[in-house]
Amino acid sequence: DSLFTPTNKRIMSLTGGLYIGIISKGDVKDMAVANSTRVLYRYKGLKIINDSIIFQTTSHTYPYEFTYKQAATAFNYYDGPYAVTCEGIQTPLQYVGNGAIVKLIIPSKISFSDFQSSVKPLYIKELTYTFAQH
Repeated sequence: DSLFTPTNKRIMSLTGGLYIGIISKGDVKDMAVANSTRVLYRYKGLKIINDSIIFQTTSHTYPYEFTYKQAATAFNYYDGPYAVTCEGIQTPLQYVGNGAIVKLIIPSKISFSDFQSSVKPLYIKELTYTFAQH
């Protein structure tokens, strides 16, 4: 609970080098359950490509989806399978509930595989979690 107070919305450093800022805690009476809760998320953020900062957002009509504490992969016709979640996306769910909004700085070692291989951090300006019906 020390990560967020209404008057002091701080960015905190967590294990693994993840930085989290809680914009809204969501419904903390409805917390994600490991291997059970289906989580949908959308985000707005920045990534670094060839030393340029690029704005990025959830790139399709539907949100990304994963089951909390499990890996999730989607398939893109041109690029093949890709990860739709990573440790950096899932870790905040220990602290926030359904409907939460966070901002994150995800180091490459706990990020998506393409950021791991390029050793680039990812800044997510706003990520919203929504739980599918339990």
